[in-house]
Amino acid sequence: MWGWAGVFLGLLVRGTSLAIGLGPVWTLAAENLVQGFASLLAAIEVLQRWLPGTDAGSVAAAAGVPAQGAPGGTLGVTTTVDGPQATLVLAVYLVAFTVVAAVLLQRRDIT
Repeated sequence: MWGWAGVFLGLLVRGTSLAIGLGPVWTLAAENLVQGFASLLAAIEVLQRWLPGTDAGSVAAAAGVPAQGAPGGTLGVTTTVDGPQATLVLAVYLVAFTVVAAVLLQRRDIT
């Protein structure tokens, strides 16, 4: 999913440097800030359940990877969302990235 998000960003901003810069900023800063403040505000906690990083970590936890905080746990793997919901949300992200990227590619690059 993250690779496809990178392709989407590259097509969206039409340059590799901005796309490469936005990816880590999103995953390392934005999602971590939301996760940090999720316990303080109910609206942010709801938002957290729909973020791609949280759902990717929840899919990994559902697949049997030890969650963050557990003995032998992996950083970023959480049990915030159950496996089927997380898989569905990631599939929606993939479809949305694909559709928007295809539309952008068709309008901008194919004559």
